[in-house]
Amino acid sequence: MITIDYEEFKLFKKSYNDAHGFDNFALLIEFVKTYYNIRSYFELYDIFIEDSLAVMMMQKRNIDTPEKLEEYILYDMKNNG
Repeated sequence: MITIDYEEFKLFKKSYNDAHGFDNFALLIEFVKTYYNIRSYFELYDIFIEDSLAVMMMQKRNIDTPEKLEEYILYDMKNNG
């Protein structure tokens, strides 16, 4: 299982957020997708569910299934980010 490297995330966040203005959860999604080359929402959800910080971020957005994560990425993140 992949463990999120938060030191790399901090570096990613500095450069990526300046150009896009995303919130932390949207940045985390973009980071994991690009840094670990993840394309499946199910795989992304599996990574997040094993990380306590990602779980808190998902709970804040009422994301408790891979399908809800997909919906967030396809609709909410695109409309608000």
